[in-house]
Amino acid sequence: MTLSQALAEAYASATPIIIFETIELRHPAFLDAEDNPIAIRLVKDSVELVATVEADAPMNPGEVVTFQPLWFTLVPPDQIEQNADPELQLSIDNASAELMPYLDAAIEFGEPVEVTYRIYLESDLSQPQTLPLTLILRNIQANVENVSAVAAFIDVANKSFPVGEYDDQNWPSLIAQ
Repeated sequence: MTLSQALAEAYASATPIIIFETIELRHPAFLDAEDNPIAIRLVKDSVELVATVEADAPMNPGEVVTFQPLWFTLVPPDQIEQNADPELQLSIDNASAELMPYLDAAIEFGEPVEVTYRIYLESDLSQPQTLPLTLILRNIQANVENVSAVAAFIDVANKSFPVGEYDDQNWPSLIAQ
């Protein structure tokens, strides 16, 4: 993860600098009351955070958005396992009531849930202080205390290429006459 100069200074500094970790969950089944697509944005804090997302963000690019306070834990991939796909462990505490309707809709829809991890500094909320990290949630589990999942990179190695299918409608010259 590439650190901004301000974030590198914050990590190296002995003075108290507040760092905000945020996550954004996205899925086509996440809709508001008017059936418009929404993102679930959370900040690891006790108060909401108003910050600007990057100009190329998947939703609301370059806009000021609100992250709702909800405690979560992200555990980075194990650095020892050389052959394993890098995976993050995500756990969101006391969120089952808020998230379960969205997660249930996502499961019925059949598409994976995307999660973007961003870091902000209290002194600069105009942009994330690292390149945002976007992953796909797998193995989502929920109980009355928390929602947990494994977040991994999109598996581009096993995607079919080219994406389209060769058929007589799109490729008529491939059919023998």
